[in-house]
Amino acid sequence: MATGTATAFFAGHDVEIVDYDLGFGRRRAVSDLRIMVVGPGPRGDSWAYVTAGCWSAVNQDGHGIEFVMTSKLRESAMVDLIAMVAYYHAGHRLDHWHTMPIGDPWLPGSACDHLLVSLPYLHPSGAGWGYAVEASRG
Repeated sequence: MATGTATAFFAGHDVEIVDYDLGFGRRRAVSDLRIMVVGPGPRGDSWAYVTAGCWSAVNQDGHGIEFVMTSKLRESAMVDLIAMVAYYHAGHRLDHWHTMPIGDPWLPGSACDHLLVSLPYLHPSGAGWGYAVEASRG
């Protein structure tokens, strides 16, 4: 996904683009990864965390996917979590209805320790990008 397309989609929202570094040994798996942190605005009252550059890691014939997660609060842990999704995707090729273990609950006090990949049904279907990632129990 081009960050320009997503930025246009989120017009009227504060958008911060984070050049996320997965660290030594993982950087090459998703070398173009950036995370867009999108504040509440006209498209929704939640924070959105959107991968940008994930599609290029495992694209087939020029097509790949990006991921989006939403949260009622701005959480730095969500940036780390969606980056983990991008890295896991590079090695396991996540798709619609796949689950992904995350080791610990996704938020303090939660019993959800897996993520479920679904279509971004909280966002207009005409958005033309990505898959949503939701927390679930393993």
